[in-house]
Amino acid sequence: MYQDRKINKLYEQIEAIKTYDSSDSLTVQVTNQKTFKDILNLAKKYKILTIDAEWVQPGGSVDIALLQISFPNGQCFLINRHQKLTNEFLAMLKNSDILKIGIGILDEDIRRFKSQWKIQPKGLVDIRHLVVKFYPDLKKLGMKSLALNILDVTLDKHWHVQASNWEVEKLNQRQIKYAANDVLTVMAILLKIVAEKRCSCVQDFQDLSRIAYDLCSQYTDVPYKDKAPK
Repeated sequence: MYQDRKINKLYEQIEAIKTYDSSDSLTVQVTNQKTFKDILNLAKKYKILTIDAEWVQPGGSVDIALLQISFPNGQCFLINRHQKLTNEFLAMLKNSDILKIGIGILDEDIRRFKSQWKIQPKGLVDIRHLVVKFYPDLKKLGMKSLALNILDVTLDKHWHVQASNWEVEKLNQRQIKYAANDVLTVMAILLKIVAEKRCSCVQDFQDLSRIAYDLCSQYTDVPYKDKAPK
């Protein structure tokens, strides 16, 4: 009975962060340098975050126009290209002890990081390694499919939003929701995998984050197309 209550509470916490809700949102559009300190403090606390990037589609700039980051507590930060990234923030991206989880992050995303900011990000983990380990029957591993099959969430992936102008200084509400969900959903997928597959080891939300870190660390900087560690 106690174990059931414990797991139900964890699921409630995961449920609370899995999608963007404009009426009760922990999503912040970064507008000043102080917010970068908040991001760094959370990165230091959790040692794990989810990350994604948007850029203008063919015909526009090749640079990353928007960087999205979220943490296990549901806080999400949207950083547009008008904000200068601090040296401390760039150092965090290069810190292999802080894990950055995403889908396909070791593909096009990392190439743009290198080109735009002249850095080699470390601690990158493609969440698909964990998905195929614990959900081997899932065949479609795109963001929309994973959200639907693991979280029962239908994401708005309309091409009109995906191909919208991400370089604008102020995003509209549909862009904010789209961008935030890309990282919030990955975080929720990660935590739900841990809650479901490691429930006997999880005592509280702190345990959930720690075990998520341990699982992800097995796949650090391993492109998904390569053979991952067993």
